[in-house]
Amino acid sequence: MLMPAPYTDEHDSYIANFEKSGLAKIIGIGREVEGKHKNGSTFPMELAVGATRGGGNHAFVGIIRDVSERRRAEAANDQLRQVQKMDAIGQLTGGIAHDFNNLLAVIIGNLDLMAEDVGSDDETLEFLNPCIDAALRGSELTKQLLAFGRKQSLLPKVISINDLVTRFTTLANRVLGEQIEIVEELGSDLWAVFADPGQIEDALLNLSLNARDAMPNGGKITFRTRNATLDEHDVSVDAELPPGDYVMLEIEDTGLGMAAEVVDRAFEPFFTTKEIGSGMGLSMVYGFVKQSAGHVMIDSALGAGTSVKIYLPREVNTEDGLADAVSASSSSVRLDRRTVLVVEDNPNVLTLTAAMVQSLGYEVVTAVDGDAARELLLATPDIDLLLTDVMLPGRTNGPDLAQFAMTTHPNIKVLFNSGYAEQSIYERGLLKRGVNLIAKPFRKQQLAAKIEEVLLQETASR
Repeated sequence: MLMPAPYTDEHDSYIANFEKSGLAKIIGIGREVEGKHKNGSTFPMELAVGATRGGGNHAFVGIIRDVSERRRAEAANDQLRQVQKMDAIGQLTGGIAHDFNNLLAVIIGNLDLMAEDVGSDDETLEFLNPCIDAALRGSELTKQLLAFGRKQSLLPKVISINDLVTRFTTLANRVLGEQIEIVEELGSDLWAVFADPGQIEDALLNLSLNARDAMPNGGKITFRTRNATLDEHDVSVDAELPPGDYVMLEIEDTGLGMAAEVVDRAFEPFFTTKEIGSGMGLSMVYGFVKQSAGHVMIDSALGAGTSVKIYLPREVNTEDGLADAVSASSSSVRLDRRTVLVVEDNPNVLTLTAAMVQSLGYEVVTAVDGDAARELLLATPDIDLLLTDVMLPGRTNGPDLAQFAMTTHPNIKVLFNSGYAEQSIYERGLLKRGVNLIAKPFRKQQLAAKIEEVLLQETASR
């Protein structure tokens, strides 16, 4: 009565075998089996059975302890440990990526200047161009690490997930091949979310390619969306996800599936089961979703396919957090002979940045920290642009310096740069959204375009 199949069918044989042979196959302490409630539902139970003989007969005593709460607590602890591990890895990779960006800024910038100097010297360019390509690949890697570390630059908007999925699936056949059947099961009246549409499209692509690779002989990928209200008892809620309203995006395949130990490590950077690949695809999805205050989970088993569910918070206020776009003037005003104050505490980056700006036709003055820059601003009336790192040593950081510069030079324009990504800077309260910012490492062409964009902005738009 207290045991579900197959235990109930075997119970009598266990008892009979014990009475005949004395072998206690189920007699003992601490066995964990499935128990059955009166309503037919099952639960994990700890079973201890003892036997005694009296009057020529055996008497059996069974002690049952419901261990459902213990199992749930163990699962929660395992989940918390996983979250803490991923958070620690994220902090490590994000810090490495920031420092590596400063190194790459010097390498890429100097290589660009060298390439300009050698001109059409094909023999030199033959050696120089592979160096530039390798440095740019290093820059891409730092972006991927920043994505996992939740420190990448995001451009969130109020968007419809259904629209994104439909747009993606119309093009997916070209990427996934004719052997893959694509199915849409999109929820009606889906809530809006505030997220970066480009990152969602990248996530759809990464997950779809993983699904295709798991189905070498073809199969089906289902894109599913629905509204989801999660409470504190919901199994989908992890230690970092508060209860509330979410939009769920699921990508499900009929592929080979993954073993439990692979699922546990699937989001770790550089972990991959493929012979070719960086192992950064799923980790970037994980970082983007977490940075967007969401949750991502994998449900998979060998031979049973894989389901990846992404939960993104519902956006209620469609105006919240939207930055006004600053349109560049169509003016053909000449931008040369403008003076740019470059402020950077890393001497190598300062020398390089100054050289790049000067090669673009601007007059350049430099300072190694905010205090020195303040003195230059007081002594130099004709400064048109302040190009400063966000983080500076001493009493004056980049934002403080910008405020001082706009006080002494009312028409000055400001362009920040940083090895940290925009999202990290915003979250730390260093800058407000909508300011002019270029991330390190940047190439000369990128810097030129950004400086021109900032100088052409109307003063009132700052």
